[in-house]
Amino acid sequence: SRAAAEVEYFQRDMFKRRWLPSAALPRDAYTSRALAAAARRDPLAAWLILPPSPFERHTPWAASPRRYPPELRRHIARQRRDSAWLSVRLEQAEHYDPGLWRLIDRRLARARTCPSDRDLALLPTLLHHQVRAALMYGGRGAAQGRAFARALNLIERWPWAKGVHFYQTVGDALTYLIAAGRLSEARRLRSSSSYPKDSGDTLPMLLLARDEDELVREMAATARSATLGGRYENRVGLPFFERLSVPVLARLAGRDEVPAEYRSLFARVAWTRLYATGRPIPRELDLLMRRLNPQVTRDWRSEPGTGAADPRLLLDVLRSPGLNILMTRLDPGYQDPSSPGLTRIDIESHSDNNWWCEWQIERHSRSASEALDREFLSGWTASGDDKEVRRVPRRLRTVLGQSWLWRSRASRAEQERLAGIDCAPKQLAEGAVRWAEASGGAEGSDEALALAVRATRYGCQRQGGHGAYSKAAFTLLHRRFPQSPAAKRTPYWFDCSHFFGGCAVAAAAAGEMD
Repeated sequence: SRAAAEVEYFQRDMFKRRWLPSAALPRDAYTSRALAAAARRDPLAAWLILPPSPFERHTPWAASPRRYPPELRRHIARQRRDSAWLSVRLEQAEHYDPGLWRLIDRRLARARTCPSDRDLALLPTLLHHQVRAALMYGGRGAAQGRAFARALNLIERWPWAKGVHFYQTVGDALTYLIAAGRLSEARRLRSSSSYPKDSGDTLPMLLLARDEDELVREMAATARSATLGGRYENRVGLPFFERLSVPVLARLAGRDEVPAEYRSLFARVAWTRLYATGRPIPRELDLLMRRLNPQVTRDWRSEPGTGAADPRLLLDVLRSPGLNILMTRLDPGYQDPSSPGLTRIDIESHSDNNWWCEWQIERHSRSASEALDREFLSGWTASGDDKEVRRVPRRLRTVLGQSWLWRSRASRAEQERLAGIDCAPKQLAEGAVRWAEASGGAEGSDEALALAVRATRYGCQRQGGHGAYSKAAFTLLHRRFPQSPAAKRTPYWFDCSHFFGGCAVAAAAAGEMD
């Protein structure tokens, strides 16, 4: 057991020192000499300490993985052809051997009638790496087409289509074909009757959609195959949904085929972006957002469709910190029991989860590029070029050029408009002060002032302190409504540059009341 703990050090030595299991361990190596000695005579010990395949461990095939040193590959090639060494050869293979299809067919036939542990252990490796080799090294032109057809044939008749190894193989194959720009073959694989519809490969499938109808079908298929609240994979596409334009979000929210969780999410974000930028909210979108989000709007006092003309809408927004221009905690795939919900303050992520801050163009551009990298080209690093089309790897431009999701992102002008908005604490506090002053203290304006001060405490903290408008709302509240419950539960105003950075100014707030 002590020797087994040293396996990772053996693997490092094999790459750094070109050490082989058949050779003596270097004198200064920090690994078990007993295991090194066993590897010289015991094939199982030698197999155990070999490095894992560079094409596995969630590394996309299109990446440039760390390959086995030539000396180690030659050593593996000299070993006897038992299952363990055949598996290792396949795991590090960088060529396509069509003759292996016959071996796979024989092993499959034998496993169906009289399965052995050896066959069942080897077949998942045969599937994964023969399909990989066929797609990566199958040649060009007609030869490439034949290799793909042979790989697809094996996938379609694989008898264990619910196995994890099968999900990994078809998922890796799909992401590789997309990264390689072989989109017609990627769509053939995706539309195959054997492709697992609950594979969780959300981002590749969404990017393959060439129009809105195709995207909606993919979203519906994902929702049917798995509960949205229980799978991380359903959140992978959010950096791309995040950047859709308001008209597109509103249109998707209005389609009955879109999963209900996403309809409510899209409607909230589209509605809040219009509100935050001071633009009119169409009556149809207002009604839709309220209908799809009853947990947020059931106690609202404003009349649908009246917009800013109804001052009570400001109070409704102040009561609803989950109204947001981002898709963070609003993400339907994020159902953490500790989540504060859409009508309560999030005391952890102030800037993203409580109302809004200004839109960060570079941040959202980078998040989409990083999502592409993780999914297709792990290890790629984005350049600093300002033009977004040049920020993505050249090999992905084929799929992005055809992708409806990518082409429907908000224009630069729309993003700059969002980037220029006042943060919610400022906008809402100043609005509450105007309402209370203009109305002479109308019903609800005292609560609006108190909630505005709360927004300066828990709202956006990425854009500096909120002292000026926090103090203004606080002062007006205590001057005009000194004995109200709203004033009594608001003993401070706030001017924190960051909540966890301390509130030096707030310490003197009590004195301001005298």
